[in-house]
Amino acid sequence: MLGEPDARLHAVLALFRRGESATAEGILANMTKSEPARADVWFLLGTSQLQTGRVQEASASLQRAVDLFPSSAVYQTNLGETYRRLNQLEQAIEHLGRAVSIDPNLAVAHYNLGFVLRATGRVREGLLELQRALEIAPDIDATAQLAEALCADGRYEQAALHARSVLAKRPLPVVHCILAGALHGLRDFSRAIAYYSQALELEPNRASAHLGKGRALCDDGRLDEGMLYLQRAAALDPSDPAPHSVLADNLVWSGRITEAIASARLASEKSRDPAVHSNLIYLLTLDPSASDATILAEARVWRERFEAPLMTTWREWTNDRSHMRRIRIGYVSSGFRNKVDSHFIIPLLANHDHERFEIYCYSYVHQPDHFTELNRAHANVWRDIARMKDNEVAELIRQDSIDILVDLALHSPETHLALFARKPAPVQICWLAYPGTTGLEAMGYRITDPFLDSPECSVSQYSERSLWLPSSFWCYDPLRATPAVSEPPALKNGYVTFASFNRFGKVNSQVLELWARVLQAVKDSRLAIFVSPGVHTAQVYRSFDELGVTRDRIVFTPAEPKHEFLLRHNSVDLALDPFPCNGVTAWTRFGWGV
Repeated sequence: MLGEPDARLHAVLALFRRGESATAEGILANMTKSEPARADVWFLLGTSQLQTGRVQEASASLQRAVDLFPSSAVYQTNLGETYRRLNQLEQAIEHLGRAVSIDPNLAVAHYNLGFVLRATGRVREGLLELQRALEIAPDIDATAQLAEALCADGRYEQAALHARSVLAKRPLPVVHCILAGALHGLRDFSRAIAYYSQALELEPNRASAHLGKGRALCDDGRLDEGMLYLQRAAALDPSDPAPHSVLADNLVWSGRITEAIASARLASEKSRDPAVHSNLIYLLTLDPSASDATILAEARVWRERFEAPLMTTWREWTNDRSHMRRIRIGYVSSGFRNKVDSHFIIPLLANHDHERFEIYCYSYVHQPDHFTELNRAHANVWRDIARMKDNEVAELIRQDSIDILVDLALHSPETHLALFARKPAPVQICWLAYPGTTGLEAMGYRITDPFLDSPECSVSQYSERSLWLPSSFWCYDPLRATPAVSEPPALKNGYVTFASFNRFGKVNSQVLELWARVLQAVKDSRLAIFVSPGVHTAQVYRSFDELGVTRDRIVFTPAEPKHEFLLRHNSVDLALDPFPCNGVTAWTRFGWGV
């Protein structure tokens, strides 16, 4: 209940206005003892406790206020805020949800609810609440939050628009970073770098600005410069796994696999994100010193961290067991877009027997493109799941009664193993990203072929049961017109040109040593290597110098538009493959005859 306003409360409010909070709280504490049923007294006491950072005390006082007067939207809002600060986000959502139901025009409740929903991964719901808050009461902070939420949702143009509107009124470093992040998402790297630089001029030690600028520089091909900013971000915020994770990805591009693995391990230790740990496992597959047993052991650590806690949620399936119906196969991927995956997925989908199989595609693509439509054309049912949580997708797959669910990523950078760990389908199979192991108990099978794994050899390095295709693991289609095949360039040049157009992260010292021996054995031959600019090119030169190969025989090939890149294949006589992680797309392009 609410008490009638009296002189004591007027005096308390006057004390608060003069900054004498301790005296005011003393009076309120006494009143809670003499009049324990007064909701307004508990509310004022709890609000003061909240404002002075005593959140646990505030939650108890505000809970009493809400118990006594549950129909107050303001009381519910403040209690929701205490739960947010206590990181009890579901309770925060419950009370903030009640607040907006009681008073749909209370902007602060919508704003706080939007903030908490975003923190729990419910980005779209959070966006709606932030938009509602702005409709009720335009506010710079809410606009900035909305811009950040739009950016997280992949709606970069809208995010940039709102961020610019905030910067026009208040040039805050955080908003410069939000705008930079949106521009990065639009692949406008130069302007993204410029806005991160402005943020750092305003706040030189802002870790998120160093992280963002480092990421943008690396994506712009300026790896050495970018990694310096990433290292600075890690030093400024040692608890954040992100700088270490991004640093690991870019150390790989520089061919520094040992350092990349060290950074990825640090990130994994600091993070509870399954994808961060998966990145470490994936990088181990590139390391010539990592044994199969080492990789499987790390995958089993992932299983204990992320799959084991979910196994209690596994339950029986209700799929129709009739042999008269089509078998339902579901494919899960982020690669249903302009990405190398599509060159392997589309030919597979195009050749399915739809009289015997019903094909479902679960797409994690945020920004669909022409290749997305090519994939979609071969599916019986298409599900856009990019903005859904893993437990929601798992339930959707169960409702779809999928019989066989196929993972196309394993532990690669766009992994979805946290979904497969929930075992939403009775049969789960991994294929495509690389011929490795997931380590999951929920993953029953893996696809292989006689060339990847001889049927006579042990397959104990895989946690899954291996299924051998009769010929090749790979099915490739260029999906576009390719340049005409030219005659061997050695006929014109007078020397043989070797090349490796693989990701440079697959190249290591053992590979370079072997290639040097090849060059020494073939007089006047040249070697073209696909690599981004950076100090690592000088290291490659030094490696060949030490192995007796002069620098004029080494050519570094930068990233190019697709057609020009394919044309470059006509300048090559023989392709060389790295190890232990071989090339796939690079080899299939050479094998196709481009």
